[in-house]
Amino acid sequence: MKFLKIITVILSTLFSFFIIYLGLVFYNFSNFNDKQKKFFYNLEISEFHKKYSLKLHHTRGDNWGTIYDLLIENHNLNEVDLSDESNKKISKKHQLIFNYIYETKTDDTILFQGDSWIEQYNFYKKSKDSIKSLGINTDMNIINAGISSFSPTLMKLQYKILKEDFNINPTIVVGMIDQTDIGDEICRYKNNRVLKKNEVIAVKPAIHEFPIKWKLTELYYSKKNNFFKSISLTNFKFKQFTMKAKNKFYKFFDKNIKYCAYKDIQSYLINSNNKNEKYFANSVKDYLRMLNDDKTIKKIVLVTFPHKFHFKSNGLKNVKYNVNVSNIVEKIENDFNKLIHINFSKILDSKVSNINDIWLENDISSHLKPYYHDNLITKEIINKIKNTK
Repeated sequence: MKFLKIITVILSTLFSFFIIYLGLVFYNFSNFNDKQKKFFYNLEISEFHKKYSLKLHHTRGDNWGTIYDLLIENHNLNEVDLSDESNKKISKKHQLIFNYIYETKTDDTILFQGDSWIEQYNFYKKSKDSIKSLGINTDMNIINAGISSFSPTLMKLQYKILKEDFNINPTIVVGMIDQTDIGDEICRYKNNRVLKKNEVIAVKPAIHEFPIKWKLTELYYSKKNNFFKSISLTNFKFKQFTMKAKNKFYKFFDKNIKYCAYKDIQSYLINSNNKNEKYFANSVKDYLRMLNDDKTIKKIVLVTFPHKFHFKSNGLKNVKYNVNVSNIVEKIENDFNKLIHINFSKILDSKVSNINDIWLENDISSHLKPYYHDNLITKEIINKIKNTK
């Protein structure tokens, strides 16, 4: 009798799971076409995204992302480039990791690398026009490879991919080392590195929304009917749910595994730590050493810029950055003969009268307003390139 009760409970549980599963299948079936907004532009772009996300931790998304949205919210539309690719879903696969601002028939190229500060060249109209004019006047290609949250380790991997997979061999590299790069390097990427003979060959992506987008795109363009697509999607979601649950379990017991929120990234700038700063310095060195040893590169222009939280007048009493990556870069800059370091921590006071006026409103990441992005960073970069070409 007891055995029959156990069997009944087991069968009832399995039947309940089956009903839930069937309900999810029909839900996915009835809503399948409504999920098109979550798809990549086409299967080719989705596969490209998957290939390079597995090497670079992440690429640009299926559109131009949150930086663009932030600009639209905060600015006069005359300051934001709404033309061509800037306000559309990415339609060419290479745009996931780079795009041309200006393209000419010569081999000479200026490559811009960095995080969202460089990616802004796709949206800030005046800055974009300025570096496009630089390309026209010097007869050089201008390539923007800026991707949000990229730091030296990812920039090094990206550079190798651009050379090996796309035959991009720049004459000049402009790199932005952002203040948040130290937190990105240690909190986001350090434990996700894939090493081969002590060389970083990839940085694995964190579990995020992209696997489901890859699967949705794959299913959408497959020849299966929607019902069988829905079964495959339901099975995949169960797998994703299991992986996420397992990850949370590991994170609970292993304190070395953690999600890096922006406050975690900021902590590396608030609290000085020699070990962390040394690790970051070595990451910058590895990136610069690779560029400096590349015979096709004539000049490296590296830009560092303070954040508003480096200043006492930032308006927030409880947030003050005590670590400045500009100082870390300054200590190593003389090791590289091709390097020009534009250190705005040293020259900013002489260029603006009101430091509080230069930042985007309500932006914790301290991005610059379009006017200052062009008149400070872009003009200084162009001057250095013109004086050393």
